[in-house]
Amino acid sequence: IGWLTLGGNRVGVRSPSGTFFYYAHLDSYAHGLKVGDTVVPGQTLGQMGDSGYGPEGTVGQFPTHLHFGIYIPWKGTDISVNPYCVLKSIEKNRNSFRQNGA
Repeated sequence: IGWLTLGGNRVGVRSPSGTFFYYAHLDSYAHGLKVGDTVVPGQTLGQMGDSGYGPEGTVGQFPTHLHFGIYIPWKGTDISVNPYCVLKSIEKNRNSFRQNGA
């Protein structure tokens, strides 16, 4: 959780398998969310915004949107994967996924 010059207000979530999910250009964070919190599928992390591309607090450089990235561990580093393909696969198979193992 915090500011990056390009990403603006951003949240990163590391899964138990090591996959890193990156959410950037947020307007604000979910109330009470802090570094080290455990999050669950469907939990609100923040609100979409237009932050970034400048010093902390910069907004309005582009239209409101969410920058979403997926990075998987590979040979001691994280490599990016195309999130569109992953999200389309989840959407196609969403009935076979169960939230929180329920």
